[in-house]
Parts: sequence; structure tokens; C-alpha cells
Amino acid sequence: MTWSFIQMSDIHIGVKNEIKFQPSWVENFFTAIEQIKQLEIQPDFLIVTGDMTRDGKSKPNELENVKRIFKTLDWPVYFIPGNHDVGNRYRDDKSNVINQNNLDSYRKIMGDDKFLFEHKGIQFVGFNSFLFSSNLEKDESQQWDWLEEQANNSTQSKLWFMHSIPFIDSPEEVEPKIDTAEWYYTIGKNSAQRLVSILKKGNVNSLSNGHVHIHTKRNYENIDFINCPSSAFITEGNNLEGKRFLGFLEWQIDGETAKQIPHKLSKISELEGIGFNPGVPISSLN
Repeated sequence: MTWSFIQMSDIHIGVKNEIKFQPSWVENFFTAIEQIKQLEIQPDFLIVTGDMTRDGKSKPNELENVKRIFKTLDWPVYFIPGNHDVGNRYRDDKSNVINQNNLDSYRKIMGDDKFLFEHKGIQFVGFNSFLFSSNLEKDESQQWDWLEEQANNSTQSKLWFMHSIPFIDSPEEVEPKIDTAEWYYTIGKNSAQRLVSILKKGNVNSLSNGHVHIHTKRNYENIDFINCPSSAFITEGNNLEGKRFLGFLEWQIDGETAKQIPHKLSKISELEGIGFNPGVPISSLN
């Protein structure tokens, strides 16, 4: 019998009294939820692959708000962090990167920054892509060990999830320059090579991501690499190939076969934003 789960990503729910709040992104999220409720096959659970917040890395109340919203829904939900939740990919000349305070805050509010469970004979693994090549050596080392352990699990089917994309074209590509979108979206050549090696040794079926706000599916070394679209907004200023729309992915599972069905939002919010897109005053949103 076919069953399903939903992958959402980059929903960017903020808090309405914050300057970066975008009410249209919140309305888009609830449009997606209503569409999920109308699906013929109701999902067993939801997976959210990061960027649940607009600025949760520095405003923990945004994480608390997200957790409160998802508790009102009818499905179990599994989260992994994005850069807006714990900080960007590490570089020593920037302040808005992942750090121990951000990570501790996320874990205190949302729980672990990784997940592991088995459902109907399939292993599900989610993990924190911003620990790769970070200055959080203990946490990074522990996560690598944990990934090796899960890859060695004897489960036949394995679906893995993180926020960042591991590479642009292949793990053998030249490391992108540090001030490019390609560097920002990926995890670094050494980390990508190590991760793909783990995926191959563990016979992992797929690695699915968010972060780039586009939908793609490609295969490398018999592993499917899948990108989930955002429900909030479409990114500009990058040359990444993929389908650009707002929505979510419905994963339908039939035995050991997994099929991703992209769903576009049935309605795009026209609410005016504030912050980066000045519009209505904050007072009118209270």
C-alpha cells in the first residue's frame, strides 16, 4: 500500500513585531498546510529541512513561535536547522555564522539538531549541515561518527536529509570562491567528498535538501540528490539550475520505491512586507 510524507523547507516564519517579518511568507506557509490537508493520501509525518525562521539564530522567540505553530498540526514533525536558525556556513571573518550559542539555543528550544527513526522499514536520518567545516570541532566530530554509524545500519532503504546542498555539480569540483552564492549554498569540497563516501558505503538511496529555494532531482553515483522548494520566496542572484516555484514535496512510498511529487502553492500571498521590502507599518500587524 502506498503511503506518504511531506517535505517542506525554507518556510521562514517570523514574528510580526520584528523588523524583518514578512506576512506573505507566513500566509504562504498556511496555504501549503491547507493543501496538504486536502491531499488524497494523508501524510504519516512532515519533515522540515531547515530555515523554519526568518532570524531564529539571533531571535529565539522565532524558534519558539515555529514550534508552537507546528504543535497545532495533526502530524508528527521532524526538524533540522538551516542557516537562518543556527547561523551561516562557518568563515572566520563573519559574525553571522554558526556558533555554540546559536546551536545551544536551537537545541534548547527545538530539541536535537538531528533526527533518526525507522518507519515502515525505511531509515530516516536528518542532520545539521552547518557543523561541517565549522569551528565546533567536538560537535562536528560527533556528527561524523553518528553518520557513519547510521550508514552502517542494515535497513534496506535509507532516506537522508540536511539543509545545504553538498555540491553544485559533483564532489570533485573546484571549491567555489568564498564570496559566491555557490560557496554559500554548499558544504565545502572536503566535507562533500567525505559525506558522499559515507552515503555510498551505506547504500543510502537519497539525500534531500532545501536552502536554494528551487526544485531539482539528479543522480550521482546511484544516489538521488533532491532539492525541496521553499514556500516563502524564490531566490534571485544565482545561476543554479532547477524549477523555481513556491510549494512543497509530497513523497509517496510504495514498497522500496520513493517518488517525489512537487506541489505548487495554489495561491501566492500578496500581503505587503516590511524590513527588506518596506510596506505596511509594524503597528498595523499587531
